[in-house]
Amino acid sequence: MAFWREDLLKVNGYNETITGWGSEDHELVCRLMSSGIHKRTIKFAGIAFHLHHKLSKTDNLHNNKKILNETRKKRLVWCENGISKKKQ
Repeated sequence: MAFWREDLLKVNGYNETITGWGSEDHELVCRLMSSGIHKRTIKFAGIAFHLHHKLSKTDNLHNNKKILNETRKKRLVWCENGISKKKQ
C-alpha cells in the first residue's frame, strides 16, 4: 500500500489504538476513502518491497475489528490516536 503524505496527514495516519495484528491497513483505507481519496490498483505494474518484520500477536484482533467496524459504520475520516499526537 502506498499513499501521498498529504493524504495520510488528512486522516491523521494509522490509528494507534489498533495494536497487534489485524485491521490497521483496512481501517486506514476506510478513512482515506471516506475523506474522498480514490483507490488505484497497480497490480503487475509496479515494483513492491516487503520489509521483513516479526509477526505480531493476534490477541487483540477482536478489539481491532470493532474499531474497523465503527470506522466503516460512522464513515470516520479522523482518528484521535494518530500522527498528530507525535507533533506535540
